Amino acid sequence: MALPLYKGVEKLRLTCSADCNAGLWYDKFFDRYRKDWTLDEKGESRKEWIKSIAVRPVGDGVMLQRAVSRLDALTRALGGEVRFFATDWRFVTGLSRYHPVENGFAWHHTLGVPFLPGSSVKGVTRAWAEAWAGADPKDIERVFGPEDERKEKCVGSVIFFDALPSRPVQLAPDVMTPHYAEYYKSGSDVPPGDWFDPLPIPFLTVAPGQEFVFALAPRRTGDEGSYADCRQALRWLEEALAHIGAGAKTAVGYGRFVRRAEPGKVPESEGVEHRPEPAVDPDIIKADQLIGEVRALRNSEVPNRIQGFYQRWRDLEVRPDQRRRVAEAILQKIKDAGREKQSRGKDWYRELLESVRESPK
Repeated sequence: MALPLYKGVEKLRLTCSADCNAGLWYDKFFDRYRKDWTLDEKGESRKEWIKSIAVRPVGDGVMLQRAVSRLDALTRALGGEVRFFATDWRFVTGLSRYHPVENGFAWHHTLGVPFLPGSSVKGVTRAWAEAWAGADPKDIERVFGPEDERKEKCVGSVIFFDALPSRPVQLAPDVMTPHYAEYYKSGSDVPPGDWFDPLPIPFLTVAPGQEFVFALAPRRTGDEGSYADCRQALRWLEEALAHIGAGAKTAVGYGRFVRRAEPGKVPESEGVEHRPEPAVDPDIIKADQLIGEVRALRNSEVPNRIQGFYQRWRDLEVRPDQRRRVAEAILQKIKDAGREKQSRGKDWYRELLESVRESPK
């Protein structure tokens, strides 16, 4: 089969320049085919292609700074938070995408850098909350939205943005070596055996120590419950990235991230006033967690469960201003459920009312 090229150019070897879109180049300009449109059996041409894309960091530094600045401005305008994490070991995303080297890679279309889609960030956070964090199913459904097909679809209370690199990214070639290729083929009845030859398959990864920006924001600005959910989701996300990882091949250690103690400075956005990130307040965190649970309570559950929340409020060791916030949330839930009249004669209800009147705002 003839190559669809002009005579004299079939032997040219094109190269990806430092200022090109590496993702577009990697996906569309693979040129290691033989004249019959096959690849060498040993995979040397695929290894060469992957090495050619990993010789230098990918991405334009100025464009990345602008993208991160816009993400930071949007997140803070919504009352969310931006956090910086670095790859603890190698990280790979989009491995199942089609590519001539057999394993694909997820590239940001305009920036030409590896990234983690917001849907993947949300997925790994939800997986951690469900399987490892022991979170209440009601909290999970409120934060992420329902997954049950029988329930009405709705969005969660937290927005998960794409995770972007904060600066040009260094890539690294890697290789996987399945030993029983025939056994793994669909419909194969060949048993695995030691007589099979290992088949090295090269693939592209992100090198260790590369910094990425993760951003989460409450969906409803001005709503304390959404802010509390956002802070909780950030804690789940940090735990998920450290323990189970993101992307592909996490079972063998890929995709772990560690939070940067001194993250790279986010460039200032034109016309956007940046506020310093507040220090973590343990009293606010405790109060937010309890307020979130109170607000998630169904009105029909209030008669049987509200006194339990009152008891937890009494045992809560926080500052008076945070105790007041929790008491107000409990009283508001009683009002929403139409239970004020039935609660007025109760000692615990009077104690809640008095705490709100006496505590400083």
